[in-house]
Amino acid sequence: SSRIHFRFNLMTLASSLFIAITLLYIAQCWLLIYGVSKSRYKKSQHFEPTVSIITAARNEEKNIRACLESLAYLEYPKVKLEIIVVDDNSTDSTVAIVRDCVLKYPIIKTLTAQQGTDRLRGKANAIAQGIDISTGEIILMTDADCVVPQSWVRATVQNYSDDTGVVAGLTLLRPANWFAG
Repeated sequence: SSRIHFRFNLMTLASSLFIAITLLYIAQCWLLIYGVSKSRYKKSQHFEPTVSIITAARNEEKNIRACLESLAYLEYPKVKLEIIVVDDNSTDSTVAIVRDCVLKYPIIKTLTAQQGTDRLRGKANAIAQGIDISTGEIILMTDADCVVPQSWVRATVQNYSDDTGVVAGLTLLRPANWFAG
């Protein structure tokens, strides 16, 4: 009898604990959904600051042309846009492709990364050097293997206001095949 009573108490305790955890989980989900629904930021439809786009490239001969062409065709006033490609000591034909794009699209500038200073090495060093020569009010970064949508800059700067420090974006991947998807 005491054995049955102990087993019953243990099952009751486990059930109660499960119900409590489930209710806490539901409450947390509800709070998250509520918070996200209340956090709509006002977008600045007519905000057009100067923008610098920094792209660090190292051995990106397969991707860099598509990236730079997508940046050159952005729907944003070209007089307010600068694209800086920082070559991070490529050993393939990346530099030649970038030079070709610089001739074709005047808003693209190029820079060869110098040896790292302080503790910066590799890509972080290249990006820091690109930032140092940038002139835009807002600095955007993209990888050399990305193709951006034409609305990328305009859609991003709309999220800035006087009290905004950082805006983060997301990357949508295009899988190479069904299995990768």
